[in-house]
Amino acid sequence: MAIRRVLLDNINDFYKLDFIESDKKIKAICSDPTRADNISHLVSHRSIEPITIAQFVKEIIKKNLPDQKVYRKSELFLELSVIWKKAGGKKVFNSFNQAFNLFTDYRGFTSDIELIEEVLPEHPEELALALKWFYAYMTIQNILDEQAAYKKCAEIISDGDSLNESFIFVGFSHFSALQLELLSSLGAKSDIYIPSFREIEDDLISTDWAYCLDTMGAEKIELEKRNFELKAEVFTFPKGYLSEVIKKDSSSKNILIFDKTPNLKEYLELDTQQSFYKVSVDLFEMYFEELEKESWDDDNISKRMSSLVKNKDFIRLKLYLSLKESITSWKEISDENRVPSEFDRKIIFEILKLNLPRSSTLPVGLSEWGSNLFDLSRIETLDLNQDLSVCVKNNGISLSSSNEIFTEKVKSFLVALGPLRNIKRERSQLQCYVKGLLIKNKVKFFIEEGTLDENLFWDELEIDNVKKYQLYPSEEKPDFLNDKIKRKEIDILKYSASRLQTFIDCPRKYYFSYVDNLDIQKSYLSKFTASEMGLMLHEIIEKKELNEKLSLTEIVSEIMNKYAKSKQVNPLYYEDSRLKLLYKSKNAEVFLNELKRIDPNIDLVFEKVLTGDCISGRIDLIWDSAILGKGIVDFKSSAYGIPSKIEHTEFRKIQLWFYLNYCGFNLSEINYWGFLNLDDLSKSLMFARSESKLALFKSNIVTDLSLSDFQSFEEALVAQIKNESQYLAKPSNQSACNFCHVSNLCPKGELNG
Repeated sequence: MAIRRVLLDNINDFYKLDFIESDKKIKAICSDPTRADNISHLVSHRSIEPITIAQFVKEIIKKNLPDQKVYRKSELFLELSVIWKKAGGKKVFNSFNQAFNLFTDYRGFTSDIELIEEVLPEHPEELALALKWFYAYMTIQNILDEQAAYKKCAEIISDGDSLNESFIFVGFSHFSALQLELLSSLGAKSDIYIPSFREIEDDLISTDWAYCLDTMGAEKIELEKRNFELKAEVFTFPKGYLSEVIKKDSSSKNILIFDKTPNLKEYLELDTQQSFYKVSVDLFEMYFEELEKESWDDDNISKRMSSLVKNKDFIRLKLYLSLKESITSWKEISDENRVPSEFDRKIIFEILKLNLPRSSTLPVGLSEWGSNLFDLSRIETLDLNQDLSVCVKNNGISLSSSNEIFTEKVKSFLVALGPLRNIKRERSQLQCYVKGLLIKNKVKFFIEEGTLDENLFWDELEIDNVKKYQLYPSEEKPDFLNDKIKRKEIDILKYSASRLQTFIDCPRKYYFSYVDNLDIQKSYLSKFTASEMGLMLHEIIEKKELNEKLSLTEIVSEIMNKYAKSKQVNPLYYEDSRLKLLYKSKNAEVFLNELKRIDPNIDLVFEKVLTGDCISGRIDLIWDSAILGKGIVDFKSSAYGIPSKIEHTEFRKIQLWFYLNYCGFNLSEINYWGFLNLDDLSKSLMFARSESKLALFKSNIVTDLSLSDFQSFEEALVAQIKNESQYLAKPSNQSACNFCHVSNLCPKGELNG
């Protein structure tokens, strides 16, 4: 009886199950229904029963505690919304929703409020009070949510006899503290096997679930080591030409869309022949806006349902039936619930959406497992003895953690209760899946240009021997702009980081931005431009720092209203923009507060003008601290404007080098420099001379900071700009064409010459 982590290089080795010696029945506990469905294709030769972890827990509760049930999220949402109102919470849906999400995040660590009492003051008073009410209500009413059910199942299993079956756990990128408690109980009564990639073992940290399992006494089984040798062919293709690539390269029987949840449009883009695939579709979403605006009184709902029956509109009929059931549940839960207020309507609407089938699987094609299109949820089922094409667009892979809402202080406290989600580890796990494909000689990767350099996931893989896919080897795109180029004498009176960067990105782009400026930037009356959002964000951060007594909410509204004076901003866009600005400025506040916590006497200077002849530009933030040394930070709204480490070190992106060169500081005094990602602080690109005292992100250690190479590069670049005459369209990468004035008319580097 034991928990065993199976160390491997290729996930397919795990599904052979050769490491299981027992003849017991095997139960595969899966993270989600798709994984459970995959099992039947992977291990059909063994006596194995796939089941989701949610269903596994419900069956144990039903068998041993028949009078109890595991509450669905929608049921819990409804119950706690009533408690929120009774506790005096603001009748604002977003406030309650934030409290509910915070509650469910804490429940992943413990079902005992006393264990987190110490960190409740870290949250606004309204949220801290809500957590106490929610926890108390769950205890008094003896309600089992999903997390409490894990704990209850662990107790039931611990008190029972040994189990006459073995377990494998499939598809879990993370285990919560209460899930680990369940694993511990199961491991004492049976054998448990969990796959782990050998390659990332050296990067284990004390907050990882795998580390926690090891400290609980988990054993390790090492499968035969495989040496990595790139055998797959890797091609890059121009943005927007994936469909043409797949049509031309028709050798692959199977196509993998490298996305977790591709929509129907993405499948249709690659459906170039008689293909079979399953695509997730939401049958109800298109009707939500209409439903929200309607009256929800009984007469109106009954009339609508009668009309829908008559017209045989069964999808909308299902929607209205569910709405009626949701309203009935809302009325029954409290005598005070009679006519729904605006707050109640949003609660009911959220319950409706949770109770509806949120994602229906639409099968397309005639022959399953014949000529197939897959997404990442089916990556384990791929037959690597057949030709496979892997299609990758430069839109990233979404790996996010709810733990990011916790401050570093709260995280440090929670570590004592259980593991934290490690996004870097989850990214590494997926990268190991990719490496399992890269070693196969029947696999081709088609990767959108720019992805290998700009996308962190692919940049870290460091794939060599990449070829450019030739769509039209003998065809040259016409250059409509060549006759518009007129050589002009250039006398650069002032130059900036953005001006130099534009020339690096593409000489043609530079010409139409600085030499013959077309000035055709888009302007919107109904919403804020990306430029305006950036300007507002910078103003908000600086004003909050200068006026600490003002709330962020007040500052955001004041500055937004100033920018909205000359517009007629759509209310939906306005609210969306407001929430984004509030979220990003809160992240900036977290960062600035961390600086002041470490050094209360730190000197912060915003919009510091660069020094030097012919130099233009400002640095978003410079600080001077006796503890932290001097620091230079540029605020970025998202990861889009942040270069990769390779782009930075190879001078493909020079903004940070430019700032270092003209900041006016002695280089030996600078201890921190980099880009702060206000969308996700942990994904900032920061450099430091020694181990970072800033725990908000991992800093890259650079002990020897020298600008001599950059200064030589900059001198040559300025000379090249002054002597340029042709201004050919030679974008450095695909993203250089984003936001370019003339991108639709330009051959984008396809010219020979």
